[in-house]
Amino acid sequence: MLEESLFLSPIKNGGVKMLKRFLFIFLMFVVVFVVGCGQNLENIVENSTELKISPESAELYVGQTQQFTISGMVLKSDTSYSATWEVTGGIGTIDATGLFTATETGEGTILVAIDGIRGTAEVVVSDEGGKTITGYVKDIFSNDLPVSSAVVMSGAKTIKTDINGHYELLGVSKDTESISATAANLISTTIGTDKGSVNIPLGIPSINSSYDYSQSKQVKISGRFVNKYGEPIDAYTHYSSSYPYSISETSDYLGTIFYSNGNSYLYMASDGSFSNTISLSQGKQNTNLFLSILYKKQEMTYEGYSISTKETFNSFFKEIPYNDEDSIDLGEMIVSEEVSLIHGKISYPQDNDYINVCFGLKFDNDVRVSTSNYYYRYSPFANVSDDSYSLYVPYKIKGFNWFIYAGSTLYSTNNENASKSCNSYIEKLAIINGEASCDITLPSYLKIQYPGYSEAGVSNTPKIEWESLGNEYVYMPVVYSTHYTKWFGITDKNYISFPFFPIGSGGESANLVDGNYYLALLAFKNNNFDITNFNQEDIRKYSDYSQIGGIPFTVGSTDSSISSLSSSDKSSADKYLEEFLKKLGLSIKMSKK
Repeated sequence: MLEESLFLSPIKNGGVKMLKRFLFIFLMFVVVFVVGCGQNLENIVENSTELKISPESAELYVGQTQQFTISGMVLKSDTSYSATWEVTGGIGTIDATGLFTATETGEGTILVAIDGIRGTAEVVVSDEGGKTITGYVKDIFSNDLPVSSAVVMSGAKTIKTDINGHYELLGVSKDTESISATAANLISTTIGTDKGSVNIPLGIPSINSSYDYSQSKQVKISGRFVNKYGEPIDAYTHYSSSYPYSISETSDYLGTIFYSNGNSYLYMASDGSFSNTISLSQGKQNTNLFLSILYKKQEMTYEGYSISTKETFNSFFKEIPYNDEDSIDLGEMIVSEEVSLIHGKISYPQDNDYINVCFGLKFDNDVRVSTSNYYYRYSPFANVSDDSYSLYVPYKIKGFNWFIYAGSTLYSTNNENASKSCNSYIEKLAIINGEASCDITLPSYLKIQYPGYSEAGVSNTPKIEWESLGNEYVYMPVVYSTHYTKWFGITDKNYISFPFFPIGSGGESANLVDGNYYLALLAFKNNNFDITNFNQEDIRKYSDYSQIGGIPFTVGSTDSSISSLSSSDKSSADKYLEEFLKKLGLSIKMSKK
């Protein structure tokens, strides 16, 4: 009875209200204790040594706010914590919930601490309003069609393009020097510019060797070449002797079929006949073809110690009308025209594996196609010494849009460097009386400063840096792998950073993940090229270019060893890159074939 009295007495004495008040105060105390410092604790991990803040960095302008949270962690069930937020740099304020307000321009750091464990995030605050960037995103391999729902990013700002491919980024930090875009199934692109209007090109990500073939027309071209005496054009060497004389007679030729997306080297049978099958890319079947032959015959007569030499050069050049035929039989053609001689001084890097001087044709779409690279420093039709060169070209070529090309190449011979080349094109030469003089100065080789060859532990947002060749050059870095081209950039500076699209932006698949990659860099001397409005035809109007390719590097953990990239891996990777460049109209070889 006594226990019952003691239990019921508060109620009987009107203590119900007091009990309710006690329970309410107790529950409020628990709530304030758990969340009183404003940070939701369901993300705190046991045995952590560092807190992770989301986002890890932010770019704001004065007056803007950014909510920071602790992310990626798991609650310890037996302990309660309180989070303390701070901001350094005098750029703003932050409250107990992690809400930052930008008040002054500058750079600062957000700090958070829980029970001695700390985390940081970097913040940049710019002038109020920042800058606005507008433009559109286009698919450069689909007639510049607009790309809708592409993710566009500049600094910390992201947006998606509308149905017409247009975008407008507001409040971008004035110090931002690049803008990037990505879309499903397209190569991502970064343009290194601080301009307020930028049209961004995207392209198909993976072009294998069957791509052009499956969308091209196969055309068979055949015929037979003879000299003015009716003798077949062939490469041969004949010896004869009749005392006191001995005679050595040799002949050689260089034959090329030019078309708007490539060339084909002619192999003549002993009777002077040939049969070549070429692949004309889709949409270019109505482009006319060109056939070129250079022919040299040399006769050397020996009498004792005396040698006399007689050389004759002839040529043939013809435009071949093409009307979508499957085959063209040109019949018998006589190689009897004269040749023209091009010569002059030449300056090139002395560290090289070969020097190549040749001629070619420029088509209406500004694509240049050279003769097949079978003849280098010394050949029957081209000669390069330490400081001069000479080159024979067909006489009738002067009536067409032609050029001469010179290039120096240094191939990689070990695992410490990459293949590189420098090249120059000279157009609109005036041939007078079968001769023209022109001096050539090749640009320097490119030198990449970061990442280094076989560098491991590279971040997923590497800043790619190289030595500048001069203000008149535009640079195109390309990151690729053994299976696809990942990304390319366009800039007139000597650096550019690989973009990292924020989680949740829709562009995450374009980010670099841990693994092995290759880096190539191309530099074009092109005063007409506007990097803010990428145009395939404009980029082909360069006079000089330099390149370096096949630089392997590893992103992330060094457990993914760069040594796993074999020569066959590199060859496969180079193939995809060359096909990508070819689609841009750039017939550039990245490795030795």
